[in-house]
This record gives sequence, structure tokens and C-alpha cells, in this order.
Amino acid sequence: MGMAGAGGMVLRYDPDSEHQFSIFPDRAIIAPKISRMRYAQISVFQEVLMDHVTIYGRTSCGFCVRAKSLCEAKGLAHTWIDIAAEGLSKADIAEKIGRPVHTVPQILVGDEYVGGCDEFFQFVRSREAVLQN
Repeated sequence: MGMAGAGGMVLRYDPDSEHQFSIFPDRAIIAPKISRMRYAQISVFQEVLMDHVTIYGRTSCGFCVRAKSLCEAKGLAHTWIDIAAEGLSKADIAEKIGRPVHTVPQILVGDEYVGGCDEFFQFVRSREAVLQN
């Protein structure tokens, strides 16, 4: 069984199980099993990215859904906060992130404000570039 940590998350790979487990301090999320090679890629990527991703968005927003899908595709620990479902206004988000909010998504990695979808994709690409070197 393999394990990799990233910003408070532990990813455990159990070859005898049909699931991988992403374990957070306060909850566990079960995802479909992945291959050993994909697990190794995700583990290394998580080590480089390190912090938990928080996405404030709406399910009706294509950019928000793209950012969430990127986290899922890369196996990044993330929290999706649907502002409509949570009853949050842009002012509420601005208070949480410490800057004015005009559009969604608003994305943080750890405590670092990254920006919107385009900035997040660029952020992830820059972290992937680190892996190439």
C-alpha cells in the first residue's frame, strides 16, 4: 500500500482494493481506483503543489466547472464551494479572500490567492513545469 501527502491530505493506494482514499483531517472521500503509474504521477504532482485548492464558484459557470475538473483530473485535494447553494454573495467571498470579487471562480491554493480559471490553469502548468526539471 502506498501513501503520499499534500497539504493536509493523504492519498493511500491499496492494490487489493477497488478504491483509492483521499483522507482529510475531518473527512474521507472515496474515489475510483487508479493505476499504479497514475498514482505515482499524482503523488509527485501533489508533493509539488502541496496545498489544498479552494474554488468558489457556481455549477452554471463553465469556467468554474473547468477549474473543478482540472483538480479532479490531476488528483488535487480541493474544496468546491457552490456559492449559489451556500447562499454566498460576492461580498461574502471578498471578505473571505481579502479582495473585491467581480467574477467567479475565485481560487485559492492554501492561503494564496491565485485568481480565476485562466490563472489557475497557468498556476498548475507552472507547477507541472517544475516536475519536468
